[in-house]
Amino acid sequence: MESSFVVSPLLMEPSTLWSIILSSPELQEGFPDEEVIFHGPATIVTPKGGEKVVVKCAEGDAYDPRYGYLLAQFMIQTGMTRTQVSKHLKKIEAQASKVE
Repeated sequence: MESSFVVSPLLMEPSTLWSIILSSPELQEGFPDEEVIFHGPATIVTPKGGEKVVVKCAEGDAYDPRYGYLLAQFMIQTGMTRTQVSKHLKKIEAQASKVE
């Protein structure tokens, strides 16, 4: 009997996982109708009929396309600016640290 080894998407490098998703039309089904560009330290998301959102990582931070995409989506869905998102996340982090 032949066994097959499948790597869980959770164990893949984020850039590898996103490369697979973006190169496969079958995996893109159900995604919002948008244009996504991963370029160096920036993730650019342009929803259909909406404004382009650019998320850049800070100097010294490692570029993570997954985080960039999720942050851009959060900004699109909430209408918050990057500054507002940062303040919002700091509040959440402060609440979480009180629970620990």
